[in-house]
Amino acid sequence: MDIRTRTTTRRAVVIGAGIVGLTTGLALRRAGFEVVVCERAPEIRAAGASLGLWANALAVLDDLGLGEQVRAIGAPTEMRFHDPAGELLQSPEFGPEDRRYLLVHRAKLNDLLADAVGHGNIRLATAFEDYEEHEDRVTVRLSEGGTVDADLLIGADGAHSAVRERLVPGTPAREHAGHHAWRAVLPPGEVTVPGDRLILGGERCRGGYVRTYDGSVYWLVNQFDSPPLTGTRKEQAATRAVHLEEPAAPACCPR
Repeated sequence: MDIRTRTTTRRAVVIGAGIVGLTTGLALRRAGFEVVVCERAPEIRAAGASLGLWANALAVLDDLGLGEQVRAIGAPTEMRFHDPAGELLQSPEFGPEDRRYLLVHRAKLNDLLADAVGHGNIRLATAFEDYEEHEDRVTVRLSEGGTVDADLLIGADGAHSAVRERLVPGTPAREHAGHHAWRAVLPPGEVTVPGDRLILGGERCRGGYVRTYDGSVYWLVNQFDSPPLTGTRKEQAATRAVHLEEPAAPACCPR
């Protein structure tokens, strides 16, 4: 179906219904735009486990009227690293406010944003195909065979953005070579931890665990300059977790 009728209401098409796309769509709606969010997946879903929202992100969500709801699904915590012996690493250049953030589950945040945008404004199983610019509008062609005329097209479709590839051909996503992360959310009651702990370990590994708002535990380990991966994901993670018991190399030492 072609949408060609021009009105005084400005229209924006946002490609991608992840956290960035939905937040953008909500901000545009509050600015007076009619918003269409297109998502190629058949459902709203979020990749990953948890997400840390720092003060600047929370200020945006407050301005969009979602601050209280977001805090209800998050756990306030701090980013403070320890050494393998459990001693707190000192960072006098940062104050307490620089370490505080809100840990939220990505899927729950995505659902909250989708509800705020309005599911009637989200087109699922609808992928971006192409666009054509005109003097007074942009025409967006979608996988369903239809087009949408809009004043604004925003690509929020991830690292491998189809919108970016069409806008600036030959600019693939940049890979962070050798940087890998393993994450998990352990359900409430499965494990009990007395507090949050993030550790700076050996072999450029860091990780640990933090408690979430509902009693779950968010666990992670990552490594910079990782050797080639071998074994299952569980085996890969277990290999790196061992390095959290080793002291980190001094910053002055060459690698």
